[in-house]
Amino acid sequence: MSVDMSKTIAAKSDQLNSDDLIGSKLTGTIRRVFSTGADEQPIGIELDSWPQPWKPSKGQRRVLVAVWGIDGDAYVGRQVRLVRNPDVRYGGIAVGGIEIEAVSHIEKELVMSVTVSKGKKKPQKIQVIKPAPDEPKNNAKEIDDLRHKMVIESEVLSLGSAMGAVTDSAGMDACRATFSKLSSKLTAEQRTALVALADAAKLRIAVPVVPAAAEPPKSGELV
Repeated sequence: MSVDMSKTIAAKSDQLNSDDLIGSKLTGTIRRVFSTGADEQPIGIELDSWPQPWKPSKGQRRVLVAVWGIDGDAYVGRQVRLVRNPDVRYGGIAVGGIEIEAVSHIEKELVMSVTVSKGKKKPQKIQVIKPAPDEPKNNAKEIDDLRHKMVIESEVLSLGSAMGAVTDSAGMDACRATFSKLSSKLTAEQRTALVALADAAKLRIAVPVVPAAAEPPKSGELV
């Protein structure tokens, strides 16, 4: 099993640091936006993918306001992807900083002008995090219900055919027994159709079939 070296270089701090993103990016869903009460880093953002909060710089807060608006509570549930920019300077020294690479809930990629130092700006591209595809529904119950419905429909068709062929009381009794078993599962339409077939069968049974009269023997034939 390979060793994940990135876990051994995480900075010990009460917040997400740019050094934590050396060699990797961090994508997370925002769980909470809160005020820290500090002048330098007044906003903390809790992500579901990192134990300490991310405290965005003023430039990155401006990015958030530009893409999502001023209501920090509305950010909850949205996604952000963070990267380390090694060229971010502090006090004239390149110390690295955290920048937003992509966010969810925007329609298209944006390019913003972000201040990196006094009197100096740079373009920052903000990509789109597309929503994850919906997980396939567990439709086992739907399939089972459909299968059950098809079985019932097949049994109804068989019963209808049997009723259409009934010519005696014994056949009618067999159809009644089958109808009784299916009764609680029938739709109103199926029940109406079967009752109509049963009524027709009863009429056939009530009126016996009279055989055709035999033709009189022809002359010369034996009777």
